[in-house]
Parts: sequence; structure tokens; C-alpha cells
Amino acid sequence: MGIKTLPVDVAQSPSIKDSESKNDANLVSRGIKKKDTSNLEEIDVDKGTIEYESDPEDWSNELAELDLELSRIGWKKEEEQKYLERRFGYTNRHNIVKYSEIKTLIKGLRTINPGDKATEVPLVLDRQELLKECDLLLETLNWNQDQAREYLEETMKVKSRQSLNDKDLLRFNLLLREKTYVLK
Repeated sequence: MGIKTLPVDVAQSPSIKDSESKNDANLVSRGIKKKDTSNLEEIDVDKGTIEYESDPEDWSNELAELDLELSRIGWKKEEEQKYLERRFGYTNRHNIVKYSEIKTLIKGLRTINPGDKATEVPLVLDRQELLKECDLLLETLNWNQDQAREYLEETMKVKSRQSLNDKDLLRFNLLLREKTYVLK
């Protein structure tokens, strides 16, 4: 996946500020409040607590950053796929549909040294993100608390997610994700 660059005549192009103002006016006219996210990356990404009212529509900057990190590490598609499989249970990046996942992926790649093997690098697990993902998966399955607890006891032999370490919580999320695929 690459980014296509087109020549632009700056003198004839509307400024980014004009475009943002039109977008803001469009959102307001539809009754949608714009959340100020100007400082989220600087402050919240490192804590792993990004909160957006909705995911941005354009992920081109994040995809470019992802490609840059993969290039820095020296990974080709095969290594990327192995890492994605280990980290998210996905076979390729096209399965990433949540903005928080792409940000988590980039954050994890930043910790990897050039030349490291995808199958050998430690996974960066963010407990808060894992719990949020678990909640979303349970919501997708439309399970109540009793159903979720029963499945947790059946598969992980514990009564509460708090009893799981991060690696086991990731494993539980992967099991839930498999269940959501059956629904689709």
C-alpha cells in the first residue's frame, strides 16, 4: 500500500484552513460536535488511552507512518503478516477496522529494532486497550454479563477478566473474535 502523490498548484488550491472551516461548518449544520483532538497524540497515545468520539475517516497519515515503521524495521509483507497474526489475530492489515488498533500497531512497531524477527519480538500489550477490545467484542456478540462470565470460566478457568494476565486477556479476546466471525 503506497500513498499516491499528485501535483498541486498551491496558488489555486483552497487552503487547509478553509477546508477545515467548511468541514466544521458542515458538521455543526448536521448537529455534530467536533471534539478537539489537537493534543491527543502528544499526551494520550503514550498512555494508551486514546478516546475519540468517532474514528477519523482519513487514515492516510497513519498508514504512511505504518509503512515507514515497517521499512525502518526492514520487514516485508510476510513479516508484517506474522506480527499482525500474533498481535491481533489478523492475516493482513486490511482486517484492521478500528482506529485504536492501527495506533496500537504503530506504537508496538516503534519498540522493535531493525532486523528483529516478527515471531520473536515481545508483544506490547496495553491492558486498557485489551479490556476495551474485550468489551466491544462482547457487545458485538450481544452477550450479557452472565454469558460472558460463563464463557470466561469455560475457556480460561477464571471468574473475572481481572484474574487474567495481559497475555491471557489477549488470548481470550482472540477466542471472542473467533466467535464474532462465526456470527458474520
